[in-house]
Amino acid sequence: MMNRWVCRLLVAAAVAAMPSPAAASWHVAVSAATDYIFRGFSRSDSDGALQAGLRYRHSEGFSAGLWASTVGFPTDEGSANERRIEVQGFAGYAAPLTKDWLLSAFLLRYEYPGAGADVDTSYSEAEVSFVYRGMLQATLAYTPDFLASSFPGHFAEVAGRYPLPGLVDLSAGLGRAELDTPMPTSYTYGHLGVGWSREGLDLELGYYLTDARAIPRWGEVADGSWVLSLSARFPRKG
Repeated sequence: MMNRWVCRLLVAAAVAAMPSPAAASWHVAVSAATDYIFRGFSRSDSDGALQAGLRYRHSEGFSAGLWASTVGFPTDEGSANERRIEVQGFAGYAAPLTKDWLLSAFLLRYEYPGAGADVDTSYSEAEVSFVYRGMLQATLAYTPDFLASSFPGHFAEVAGRYPLPGLVDLSAGLGRAELDTPMPTSYTYGHLGVGWSREGLDLELGYYLTDARAIPRWGEVADGSWVLSLSARFPRKG
């Protein structure tokens, strides 16, 4: 699934599209996690990851920013093009469809600074999301060049959260990946989690799983895994 902070800000951007006199705002987040799992496989080689993000949100619904994480791809080991940092740049717009439904559209760019000049490892992606009351989000995503492979990737995801008493919420997600590579790969991935939030601090424990069809492509980094993460957001509210 998309990292939780980016998912959170997409919802926040959609909420920002609702008529409001609120001014534009800047938000910062930093986090540490025992793994960085994205769409069914670990992008940190099943190791811990440090992450940080910055976003600008306009009161009219426009949102843009940067998000970065330490990464590690097993296929890069020993290569001059080893990827160690991933930077996501994103920009988009959100608007209300009805009282309960919101629509957001984002363009994202994935860059890997310092990966070497021999191979271009960057790629772009487009996403469209439908958000219901800030609790349920359905996303369709497309990239013409998944992980700079020159082959398209299609993704469909549904993610939701349910608040419980005591500043606790339950979260769950389910996604489907279709990769149009020379050896086409289709697989399903998902997660279940529980989180706690208070005054800008987020603590989350989740279990991420991927079906067996992803193992031949990604190897052990697509095995089921528990992930614990701690994040801090500034300002503390918003």
